[in-house]
Amino acid sequence: MSPGLNAPPAGVEPATCGLEVRCSIQLSYGGNFRDDQMLSGYPFCVPLNPRRRSKSSVDNDNRILDAALVEVNDVGIDRIVLRSVARRVNLTSGAMYGRYENAAEIAVGLWANRLAEPTLALLSSGIEAMMTGDSETMASVVKKLVKPTPIVAAGLECLAVAHRHDVLNEEMGDWMPKWFAANGLDESTRPPERVRRLTSLSVLLGMGLFSFVNQRPDEWSLIVPIYSQALRTPVELRGAAPTLDAVPFVAATTGDPLRDALINATAEVMGRAGFEQTTVSRIARRAHLTSGAVYTQYDVKEELLIDAMKTLLTNAAADTGALTTSGIEANELPDATAQIYHLAVAPQRMNWRRFRLETYVAARTRPTVKRALRSIQQTSDVRYAEMFGSGGTLPPTVIPLVSAAGQAVPIGFTVIDSYTTRLETLDFRFITRPLITLISVKH
Repeated sequence: MSPGLNAPPAGVEPATCGLEVRCSIQLSYGGNFRDDQMLSGYPFCVPLNPRRRSKSSVDNDNRILDAALVEVNDVGIDRIVLRSVARRVNLTSGAMYGRYENAAEIAVGLWANRLAEPTLALLSSGIEAMMTGDSETMASVVKKLVKPTPIVAAGLECLAVAHRHDVLNEEMGDWMPKWFAANGLDESTRPPERVRRLTSLSVLLGMGLFSFVNQRPDEWSLIVPIYSQALRTPVELRGAAPTLDAVPFVAATTGDPLRDALINATAEVMGRAGFEQTTVSRIARRAHLTSGAVYTQYDVKEELLIDAMKTLLTNAAADTGALTTSGIEANELPDATAQIYHLAVAPQRMNWRRFRLETYVAARTRPTVKRALRSIQQTSDVRYAEMFGSGGTLPPTVIPLVSAAGQAVPIGFTVIDSYTTRLETLDFRFITRPLITLISVKH
């Protein structure tokens, strides 16, 4: 047995050796242990950096990560290929495999060494700015999310897709619980404060992802301060939050059984696997059809995706539109809006919500998807104008802001749902009552 490698360090009990042991131990060959560099879950400790690496090796590591960032912004996380990154830095495939076993490991290296700190720091500063009313910081954060740098854009994509990316999800399991706790987003925070903080994060995430499709900086520069003021407005609630008798399941209702089956199967597969892994074979299998049946309806996969987007987003809009209309008619728009927020976190809608999120992720690097989503957003703008403008419920200048937020904030909550629990228990009236008052005609 080699001393210092397989045996626990002197004076340290095997059962307690790991992250919880705070020590600095010098090995006989010069490796340093630090409490933040130890592997836990083993009856011994292993130094992660047993020898010093050459400057050229470190430089190559940085060149690889820089090239991987360019690659991700060109093709997305799901389409990274080791040899493509190697070509960008003029390295052999062998040199790449000596550092990264596969493309998933490059994604993890990129997140840990390039993306995590700036992305999470930006979101943290945005949360605090919204919670305190710091207008200068809010304006800066809006600019950085509406027109994100390659680092921030890739960081947002990582946060959105990690739930279905096994290796990246493992890495997020180390980062995100601590970050959520530090920002008052986990269940240890009192419910009224937690719902406000989670809503601020959903606004920020939704704004960033919405901007993959359509950058509307003038609108977001107004939306974020309005939400900030709503978050900081005291609210007294009496009685339990209104609940929906049934959470509508978003499904295709085109009247064509074959088309409906393919659209529903597309949403289910893509919500779990993302666009790249949603193959025609998987869609056909999920729909209990042959691949040939798919091609009788659609020439290529993107046509089916776009049909699914248009059909399902329209049906979801009909559900929320009915709630909004009933709220306007009953003069209970704030509570109706709280119910719409509840739909945005309903577990029964998880797969549909993730399908919608994946359409925005795909739009970042696929022009045809981006064009289709822009068209859907424009249709939504018209729908919001019809709902709120005809009866004078909201001022005309506010309606585009409501439309953008109404489309983006639910996407943000879908990302959040991958990193925390019990969102469905939140009482969104703490947000919607002051929010609707702020944007109403009377105010």
